[in-house]
Amino acid sequence: MLQSATKLLAIKNFPKAIVLLLVALLVACGSSATSEPAPTSAPAAQAPAKAQAKAQDKQSEKDRGVPTVTPVPTAAVMATKAAPAKVKATGTINYGVKETGIFEAHPRFISSPRYQYVATTSGESMVTIQPDFSPAPSLAVEWSIADDFITWTWKIRDDVEFHKGYGNLTVDDVLYSYKEYHEGALNARAGIIGDYWVGNVGGSQTVVDPYTVVVNTGEPWVPARAFEFMRHLGGLSTSIVSKKQAEELGAEKEIGRASFRERV
Repeated sequence: MLQSATKLLAIKNFPKAIVLLLVALLVACGSSATSEPAPTSAPAAQAPAKAQAKAQDKQSEKDRGVPTVTPVPTAAVMATKAAPAKVKATGTINYGVKETGIFEAHPRFISSPRYQYVATTSGESMVTIQPDFSPAPSLAVEWSIADDFITWTWKIRDDVEFHKGYGNLTVDDVLYSYKEYHEGALNARAGIIGDYWVGNVGGSQTVVDPYTVVVNTGEPWVPARAFEFMRHLGGLSTSIVSKKQAEELGAEKEIGRASFRERV
């Protein structure tokens, strides 16, 4: 009788048991599905930690004075270019500068910017100006100034030739050139040149020998004022020309400039 009751109870609860079993299986499957990605995400999470630890180790080594090993660069191999063949210079180069207008070199007719170009290419003047603005020899090799700043003694080179066989430069060429600059009145310092070299303020010039001249300016002169217009190059350049050539050909055709023998 008791066995029969137990069997009956088991049969009656059988459907519930099946339902509970199915629920248990579903829970197990769900847990497995959600926990599966864990292994793949673990390495990704560990990567920043490893990088940080490595950086800390390097910094620690640096703090302890451990030398850092620098990779040795590898030299790149490049093809060697063939040396260019030596070219022999031939022919003539002619060039023009529109600002100069018709070429002119005579002091009476030359104006800016032409006298700057003449000084740059072929002319020579009395002095050059050094980086500290002091004068240095050019056509003039030496000079002296009296204590009163009125008497100046100039000595010029004796080995300077004019082009086209017009002989050596002398102080006559210097006096002639500056007189022409003054009378032409096209140089920005034409008046000052006349005061210094022509004697417009009571001065005079005494030729000691072909390469020495004593200039009396008539009144005291600040040396920088004189060296300004007698310099080679610059905005107020003056070049010395041949008096003999100008007188022979006429000033309008005179194109000779003083040129050092070694530069001819």
